[in-house]
Amino acid sequence: MPVRRDRKSVVTAAAELADRDGLSELSLSRVAADLGLHVSSLYNHVDGLDGLRHAVATRALEELGEELWRAALGRAGTDALVGLARAYRGYILEHPERFKAVLVNGARSSPELDAALGRCADAIEAVMASLGFSPTDAVHAHRIFTGMIIGFVMQFEVAAQSDGKPLFADTFEMLASLLAASFTSADWRELTTRAAT
Repeated sequence: MPVRRDRKSVVTAAAELADRDGLSELSLSRVAADLGLHVSSLYNHVDGLDGLRHAVATRALEELGEELWRAALGRAGTDALVGLARAYRGYILEHPERFKAVLVNGARSSPELDAALGRCADAIEAVMASLGFSPTDAVHAHRIFTGMIIGFVMQFEVAAQSDGKPLFADTFEMLASLLAASFTSADWRELTTRAAT
């Protein structure tokens, strides 16, 4: 079967290469070799190596958004929040290297990346709204939630895998429960207002 030579196949090959060998090993020449193409052909689909990394970051956010919405649908409140946390963790652990592309290249805006990032944010903020947050507070809660999840999983679990240390699944469950308890606490609004002054 002939290899499809379009942007989607190029980004898929790049994401799979990052997963397999690490984001640091991602290069135009290696993707071209995987696809049986000449390097120059890739420039028809991506804007050099930076564009390729950006496309991988966008793909990761699109996939993450699907996972988050799948976890959120049909749920509300703390059940939805814990489900989101588990889905976020699951995606990062399954694709740590392509998720690193988000951390490295996510600040570079594009319509596609912004749309994917917005879909992730919408899923999280919809759950925050189900907890009773105002739109403004939902944004703050979203940032806290995302920072805690990414920080924990990348710092402890992804790094621990490379070092051969035990995973921290139980600790993560405690973190998810702690976030849920904190966000439903009657003192949350008072505490956050005090912190902002």
